[in-house]
Amino acid sequence: MVAAVTAAAERALVAVLEAWRARYGHVVADVRVARQADGTPVLAGTVLVPAQRDALVRSVGGQLTAAGLDPARLSNAVIALTERAESDGWLRGVTSRPVAVRATAAGALSSELLPSDPPARRLTQVGDHSVVELADRTVGWVATADVAALVPQHAPASVTAWRAGWAGTAQAVSPGAWSEAVRPWLGVPYVLGGRSTSGIDCSAFVQHVVKAATGLGLPRHSTDQARFGVRVALDDVGAGDVVHVTHIERGTSHVVLVLGPSGAAAVAHACLDHGVVTVETLAGLLTRYAFRAARRFPPGYRGGA
Repeated sequence: MVAAVTAAAERALVAVLEAWRARYGHVVADVRVARQADGTPVLAGTVLVPAQRDALVRSVGGQLTAAGLDPARLSNAVIALTERAESDGWLRGVTSRPVAVRATAAGALSSELLPSDPPARRLTQVGDHSVVELADRTVGWVATADVAALVPQHAPASVTAWRAGWAGTAQAVSPGAWSEAVRPWLGVPYVLGGRSTSGIDCSAFVQHVVKAATGLGLPRHSTDQARFGVRVALDDVGAGDVVHVTHIERGTSHVVLVLGPSGAAAVAHACLDHGVVTVETLAGLLTRYAFRAARRFPPGYRGGA
């Protein structure tokens, strides 16, 4: 039985990794079927992120089940690079321009590393690209020519301190301060994946404004941001709350920042419909979007480090 599970797991692993490479191109995964001290098989090695490991284990386990074998006989010892306590180096851009962070080496823009950001953590090197993690937990690919390594004395003390420094704690904010924090962004073009004044998307805009106003570091993407904050009813939203919605026609998720009380609430957002960062009424927004949730970040609320 051990030999059968080992052989089937090896075939399944090869098939899964080949399918991933066919779909995504280069995949950061160095995984093999090894044997433990008692001879039982174990998946061992590294992948990029925990979700990748979970998908790998499910796929291999599913193929074992389909072959009539018990997937519980295959142990899992795969480690995600983002889970490591140490860093393979710290990186900053070599110019004053934002560094493009992409989902794959040649893929679409996923985010940007700005000169004002904490340094990026290098996870691994693949050819002429570095795979990095940003302080807000974004993982992506950057051209190695666009970044330079920090000398040790300028590097974060630890991965834990780096993450905690970004996460922060929400400070009290006067209602008018939200409009002040929004003003520099008004009219900035909407660019999916952008995080700078050259172009920005909805979640990056909310991330920037909340960080500037309160000191709280939110995740990069709206689906992750929706898990942060204290839930409030739509009728009770006030300045500084964020509202998560879904476009009625396109089905895409979107996030906006509330600037005033619910009775005549105005919201600021990087708007694909208008092509820029703009302000409109919440009522007007909800003619195009379906409400999903509203979140608040009260003083003392801590981000996830």
